[in-house]
Amino acid sequence: MWWHLSVAIGFCDIGKCPTLYPFTYSVRSTVVAYSWGFELILSRVYAWFGLSGFAFFGVLLSLLVSVALFATCYALSGRFWRSWFLTLFGSLAYIYSIFPVQCFSV
Repeated sequence: MWWHLSVAIGFCDIGKCPTLYPFTYSVRSTVVAYSWGFELILSRVYAWFGLSGFAFFGVLLSLLVSVALFATCYALSGRFWRSWFLTLFGSLAYIYSIFPVQCFSV
């Protein structure tokens, strides 16, 4: 996360995507910034809300993934409850893959 934040601050400083690898002095190679949109959003969330903004941003992204999963299941099956249960199980699997130890530890 800190890597993306540093790259985004660099974007804001120079006003464009960098073409050279900015965080090394021994190798001067070109870089393709494929995640610049996420990095800019992340830098704005950090600038506006600080570290607590990262938590809220993560919760918001998880909710958006769940809504997209439900919409996809409902569009494919046309059944509300089946889509709801598939979304529930998919969301639990998604959350467990992000936080494997914290979710089910005693």
